[in-house]
Amino acid sequence: MRCYKHPDRDAIAVCVGCGREICEDCATKIGGKFYCKECAETLFERPPQYVSRIQSEKKRSATITVAAILFFIIGIIDVVGSLLTIAGGGLVSSIPILGFFSGVLIFLGFIILIFGVLEIVAGHWLWHSLRKGGTLGIILAILGVLASTIFILLVPPMAYIGAIDLIIDVVLIILIAASWNTLY
Repeated sequence: MRCYKHPDRDAIAVCVGCGREICEDCATKIGGKFYCKECAETLFERPPQYVSRIQSEKKRSATITVAAILFFIIGIIDVVGSLLTIAGGGLVSSIPILGFFSGVLIFLGFIILIFGVLEIVAGHWLWHSLRKGGTLGIILAILGVLASTIFILLVPPMAYIGAIDLIIDVVLIILIAASWNTLY
C-alpha cells in the first residue's frame, strides 16, 4: 500500500472519509479513526453533515451482510436452545436416577448460552463492518467446526444436525475471509 499523495512512502492507514491510502505525514487521527488532511479539515468545517455523509457512503459488502444475518439467526437459536436445555436439566433433576444427567444438561445449556450471546455480538459488529466482528466470527466458526465434528463422531444417529452446523460454520468462515478487507 502506497500513500496517494506520496507514492514513494508506505501507507499506514486508509482514510475513513474518502478511502484513500495515507502515509504517516498525511494521516490525522480523530476519535480513533484515520483521516487524510483534506477530510479532517472538512470534518471540522461541517461536522454533522460530513460525518453522516461518510457513514452513508460506507457500504457493507453483501458477504458480510449475509454473515452478520447468519450470526444473528444462529445466536438467537442458540440462546433459545440453551434456555430450553437449562430448563430441561432442571426438570430432569427431579428424577433421582438422572441427577448427573441433569447437571450435564444445565452445564451444556450455559455453554450454549455464552456462545449464542457471542454469536449475536459478532453479528452486530459485522453488521457495522467492524474487523473485531470478523475476528470473533471466525473464532466462533472454528470452534463450531470442532464442536460439530465431535458431535458427529459422538452421536452418529443425529449426524445430520452436526453436518448442517458444520456446513454453516465453514460458509461463515469463507464469507468473512472473502470480505476481510472491507472491515474496519
